Amino acid sequence: MKLATLNINRLQHILAEDQNRWMTEPDVLTKDAPPWQRQIMRVLTEILFYGNPKTHHIIKGPRRSGKSTLLWQTLQKLREEYQIQDERLIYFQMDHPELIREPLGNIVEALLEIASDATSSAPLYLFIDEIAASEGWEGWMKMFSDGSKPVRILASSSAFTYSNGGDSGIGRWATHTLMPCNFIEYVEMRDKHSKNLPSWCWTWHDTLKGRLESVPAGIATDPILKQYASDFILFGGYPQCISNSEPSYSNVTSAHEILRGIAELVTEHDIPNMQQIRDRRGLRLLLHSCAVRMCTQTLPSKIGKPAGFKNAETTSTYLELIEMSDLISRIRPYVEPEKEESTEEEQQKSYAPRQLKILFRDTAMASAIRRTSNSTLQNNDTKGQAYENIIGSSLKELADTTGAELNFWRYNEEHESDFIFDAEGPGPLAVEVSSNISHKRTGLRKAVKKMPQFQNSAYLLSPETPIIHTRNSVDGVGEIPIFVFLLACSAQAIQSSLIRGGHIKGQNYRVSQTTQELFERPSQQQQPLFKDGDIVFLTEHEAEKAQAKQLIKPAR
Repeated sequence: MKLATLNINRLQHILAEDQNRWMTEPDVLTKDAPPWQRQIMRVLTEILFYGNPKTHHIIKGPRRSGKSTLLWQTLQKLREEYQIQDERLIYFQMDHPELIREPLGNIVEALLEIASDATSSAPLYLFIDEIAASEGWEGWMKMFSDGSKPVRILASSSAFTYSNGGDSGIGRWATHTLMPCNFIEYVEMRDKHSKNLPSWCWTWHDTLKGRLESVPAGIATDPILKQYASDFILFGGYPQCISNSEPSYSNVTSAHEILRGIAELVTEHDIPNMQQIRDRRGLRLLLHSCAVRMCTQTLPSKIGKPAGFKNAETTSTYLELIEMSDLISRIRPYVEPEKEESTEEEQQKSYAPRQLKILFRDTAMASAIRRTSNSTLQNNDTKGQAYENIIGSSLKELADTTGAELNFWRYNEEHESDFIFDAEGPGPLAVEVSSNISHKRTGLRKAVKKMPQFQNSAYLLSPETPIIHTRNSVDGVGEIPIFVFLLACSAQAIQSSLIRGGHIKGQNYRVSQTTQELFERPSQQQQPLFKDGDIVFLTEHEAEKAQAKQLIKPAR
């Protein structure tokens, strides 16, 4: 195979000396593939090894969310647990200054020429970092899938770059979104032995509503998990920030410097370079305006004014670009199902189509941009915003994995609901978030009265509230502590993401004896203790091993 800009010897040198030093320096792999693992690692190696060989896989997400680490951890697991030979495991960064000039197809052909003994049963595993940096990568991926090349690909791409052309691979590649860590992952990373995560987080529930109604009342008094929730707001979910997340002023300051650096890369590099935008300052100011107005119902024109944008259309265009980078989400009003008896005046009261809320996908990112650091939970205004945003971002993660919609609802100035989680079928929720337990419930009561689907599906969340299930509430409004709701959202999102897309067939199982041996996690992550009768979700591979030990049986 003739390469366009390189020769075979130079390609081999780049891969051996620069990109795959782990083959000769084991310490490199130990550093790049740390023992702590995200939940997606429960399925990633299974998908790559056992899955359809014609379907390749791409991990997309915001910068610094841990995509490269997942590539390395999967490579290491294939090498150590699946006994794949080193010469069939190749990692390379597509944005390398020499590789980026070479068509992706040429590189793959050259690697297959080097590994001439690769076959469909013994393929070449390629781990391609920032694949979207390669011009025309989509076409090459389609060719790899449609042809008979003995390769299996796990690639990564930053969210913004991928969003500019990576949506046309249905059936040829599957996309796995990696956001910053959710609350369960944060607790696992902070508390390396996960001593404080109850098995309730891992049991099976069809809906978030069902999981909330099963919460044991005693969990509300757990002081460590409550403290972790406050720390999660301050440090956020980016892995690099969590690694130093002991609650001290200096560590929060360091974490926020990292977060500002991520935001700067997006506004100074990613968006301007991909969209030919010169107004970097306007982008930066717009993101700051979003942070100031986080979770506030407002008009796009008001968000854009501090950045110098003169009309709502320009602001909306720039907001969409920032949203494509997975830094923010735009939350729109909930449109109630039309009723024949409702008047035009009533419909206009409950629907303000031009307004929106800006939700940061990582709450600490907004604090970092505003430079509020430790004062976020000390100032009443920023505290309320932070609590609302942390709940909203968790619901948004769940909505993304289940296909639900996330909105806000407003009837008038006195009656509103911070979030409407509109799931198909059973399980829609109306949620109000407050920083204090004495918050009024009039908005939720109005939502329940006007929309019967939210009867016994409305919740008031605050840091110190006890657990009151809706079935025990006089007005159909339940109360849940913020940290417990975060656990429930995270658990439901993890469960949904493991089965999304049908890449791994799975079902829920009944535990047949008390055990800690259901999950295949690193020894540094202690397994939860399951009790006889618990209903859990397992991947195919996990289930096979558990069944061989007679630890589970299919739930009926």
